Amino acid sequence: MIEKGSMFKAWEATTEQQKKAHEMQAIYKAQETARQAIQEAMNRYIKKKTRARSVAKAEADPFAELEGWESLEQIQEAYGYGEITSDRRDKLTDLWEAREAAQRKGKKDGKYHDLVTDMLARAIHSVGIEYADEIAAYEEERRMRRSYYEKVENRANGLQEEEPDPLSPARAAIATAMQAAKVSEVTGAPLPKPLTWKRGFYDTTRTFPSGWYECPVCGCRVDWEPEQCPKCYTRLEPEETEG
Repeated sequence: MIEKGSMFKAWEATTEQQKKAHEMQAIYKAQETARQAIQEAMNRYIKKKTRARSVAKAEADPFAELEGWESLEQIQEAYGYGEITSDRRDKLTDLWEAREAAQRKGKKDGKYHDLVTDMLARAIHSVGIEYADEIAAYEEERRMRRSYYEKVENRANGLQEEEPDPLSPARAAIATAMQAAKVSEVTGAPLPKPLTWKRGFYDTTRTFPSGWYECPVCGCRVDWEPEQCPKCYTRLEPEETEG
C-alpha cells in the first residue's frame, strides 16, 4: 500500500521544487507587503483629506442656506405663499438636490473618494501583475501533479484501474493482444504462447519479392524479422514459415 499523498510530498521535497516553492513564496509575500503598504498610504491620505474637509466645511458650509428648511415641499409652499421669490426657490431646490446627491455618494461605502484614491485602489489590484503568468503556471503544475499522483496511488492500491493512454493506439493494441492471451500486464506473467511474426505470401509488387512479415498486434509489415515491431514495439519471436 502506498500512503495517500506520499508521492506528491516526495515530489515537493525535491531540490528543484523546494527552490521553486521558495521563489514563489517570496513573490506571494512581496505582493501582500506591497498591497498593505499601498492600503496604509491610502488610509493616511483619506484621513488627511477627510480632516481637511471637515475643517473647511465647518468654516464654509456650501449648504448653509438650507438651514431651517425641512423638505422640498416646504420650499415650494413658501414660494406659493409668496414668502420667497422664484429665484430663491430655484436656488434652494438646487442646493437641496445637490446635498442629497452628495449624501447618496457618501453612503456607498462611507469613504472619501477622489482621483488619488482611485489610482491607489487600482495600484493595489495591479500589484505583481507581471508575475501573473508565472504564478498561474506554478499553481496549474501543482494541481496537475497532485491529480496525477493520486491516480497512480489509487491504481497501485487497487482503488482504480489503470487507464490506457488515449494518445497511444499502439499501447492499446498491445493491451488488447495481451488480454486476449490471458496475460496480466501488471503481474508480468509469461505468455502461454509467444507472439510471432506472421509470414506473408509472395508478392511481385514489393521491393523484396521473397515476401514480408506482418506484426500480429498492429499489422505493421516489414521485410525482416526484428526482435520488436518498429511501430508498436511489441517483442516478437521469429517464425520461419507460414502459408
